[in-house]
Amino acid sequence: MSNRFTVVIPAYNEERYISKCLKSLKEQDYAGFLEVIVVNNASTDHTREVAESFGAKVVDEPQKGISYALIKGCREAQGDIFVFTDADTTLPKNWISEISKRFDDDPALVAVGGPYLFYDADDAVNFFVKNFVFRIYETMAKHMPPCLLPCVNMAVKRHLYEKAGGFNPVVNWGQDIDLSKRLNDYGKVKFDGDITVITSFRRYSGGNKKKPMIAAHAFKELCIQLTRCFLVANTGKVYSKTQKEVRELDENRDS
Repeated sequence: MSNRFTVVIPAYNEERYISKCLKSLKEQDYAGFLEVIVVNNASTDHTREVAESFGAKVVDEPQKGISYALIKGCREAQGDIFVFTDADTTLPKNWISEISKRFDDDPALVAVGGPYLFYDADDAVNFFVKNFVFRIYETMAKHMPPCLLPCVNMAVKRHLYEKAGGFNPVVNWGQDIDLSKRLNDYGKVKFDGDITVITSFRRYSGGNKKKPMIAAHAFKELCIQLTRCFLVANTGKVYSKTQKEVRELDENRDS
């Protein structure tokens, strides 16, 4: 019996980006059950209409916040394995089949995920992310558990997601790290560098236009992200603000 997958995509005003994501999911080479749920998280644009045009199941979550959206998507899911990604992400054709293979090859596996690169970033940024940021993730996973997975590229067995308590609704930054930490208590969590997705760089550019400034801001953001990952995983720190709100608070403190 093949694995039954539900891909959950939280989406707030993503009409400009979500088409590529959903197109890449329609082109998956996985032959088993594959359900795609887009959680329309209080969007005011045409996110719902675009998602429906690709045949995705669209559910509404009026309470703003990524964790609320993810929780709603999981509650509506029919699959036995939940897979999470972002609306502005493009998935390789073998994404689901490779994830399925990991679970089939290792019955002790609770969750698996991997890195991400940027389709609209400078080569230097992708080089830094690939050879520095995610090397640290891999090293931490091997020598400084718990293993942490990014929500843009993460899969977890449904019954263990539920046993671990699912996403924490008050966490709006690091909800994936918080869940990953708890999943480690139930079995093997694996960060797999061979499962890579491509996503948008828009959250890291800082609104800058010149390449040196964009790169500098991205390096700063990624280093801050690594620090926060460590704090969430090892001290239990909770970030109730969204990524944007946390960034703005940091900028205000620096000014």
